[in-house]
Amino acid sequence: MSTTRYFLGVAGWAALHVVWLGALLPLVYRVWERGSPSPRARYGGALACLAALPAALALGSIGAHVSLVANARRGAPGALAVSESFLTGRVAAAYDGVYDLLPWIVVLWGAGVLFGIARLTAAHRSIISIVRAGHPAPPALRERVRALARALGLPAPPRVRVTGACSSPFVVGGVTGALVLPTAAIPGDELDALIAHELVHLRRGDYGANWALQLVRALFWFHPGVSFLVRAAMDAREECCDAEAVRKLHRPLALARALVRLEEQRLLHDAVIAASGGALATRIHRLLDAERARPEGSAAGWLVPVAAALALCALGAATAAGSAAASDRLAVAGAAAGALPAERIVIDGVDPAGRFTLTLLNGRVAGATVAGRAVDHRAIRLHRPQLSIVGAGGEALLTVHLDPRGSITWRARPRRAGG
Repeated sequence: MSTTRYFLGVAGWAALHVVWLGALLPLVYRVWERGSPSPRARYGGALACLAALPAALALGSIGAHVSLVANARRGAPGALAVSESFLTGRVAAAYDGVYDLLPWIVVLWGAGVLFGIARLTAAHRSIISIVRAGHPAPPALRERVRALARALGLPAPPRVRVTGACSSPFVVGGVTGALVLPTAAIPGDELDALIAHELVHLRRGDYGANWALQLVRALFWFHPGVSFLVRAAMDAREECCDAEAVRKLHRPLALARALVRLEEQRLLHDAVIAASGGALATRIHRLLDAERARPEGSAAGWLVPVAAALALCALGAATAAGSAAASDRLAVAGAAAGALPAERIVIDGVDPAGRFTLTLLNGRVAGATVAGRAVDHRAIRLHRPQLSIVGAGGEALLTVHLDPRGSITWRARPRRAGG
């Protein structure tokens, strides 16, 4: 078994733990969200939950390997003793049943990630082509954008492009990026409200943050909980920009009318074009409520989801590391691949039923033969400190007692009929 297969197994092991973690985090976020925190707090909370997932994946993979190395260095008695924990032993036993699938799971996961990144790359090229196809805005419109940028506190106004390839304003780049406006006529007050909304996106650096969100979604493409958190973050971000634009311009009705107009003209570029994103009904409801349209709360509102995300991240990493240390299949694979220090013990026994051989690596069963025939690992049942080899009908063919203090005994098998 190659070292690559072992590390694929460790990564797959950590990914399996991220699956349940990715289900708990949206649940925590949803419960906390019912307390009606501000859009700013909800945005920060969703980002914290999303950041916990790749962090748990990385820490879980590293922790699993380090834990296996530390356990292997204690030798066979230590390897047996560490697996006595009820929780880690049960989790490890469940995952050992699917260990052979872990490398394939990682390969499938990687293929999905590559496909998602390819889609993002194509979307980016499409957006860049739209920007390049535009032409510079007339002086009056540039002056209008400059005045709004000054009112919103931008250090410099963005480049302004006008194109017929889109029907909704959007921004690309950082603080000094570009603002793209449609050639279609939009009433003056509505256009000002939309421009202000997009300029707030520029000031906040939301273009880069949006691509980071899409990358996280591509990384965990298989998990609906991640899609929920990404959508929650995007919705909260739009409400933050709505509130800031209204606070500066005092035109909530103009922005609400503009949003309805954009919904009617729905674009296909909603992954990047911010003004048309978010939950429309919620955004309009907030805009029509003058009090709720104002910025609310502070960073303190993020503390609950941030603390929960950190706690669950640590729990996921610790569970992945602890259960990996108790895994027979993973430990044997690491020792066989040379990724772990290995203590090899060969038991060659004879009883009235004939000869059998057991090979242990760091206290785990790496192989077994009975009557000269190799035993499939699925026929090996390890219930610390007892090991059994079962037949096709589930009957015990051999039972061995592995004492953590070093002694090994087995129940003598009777002579087979005709043997």
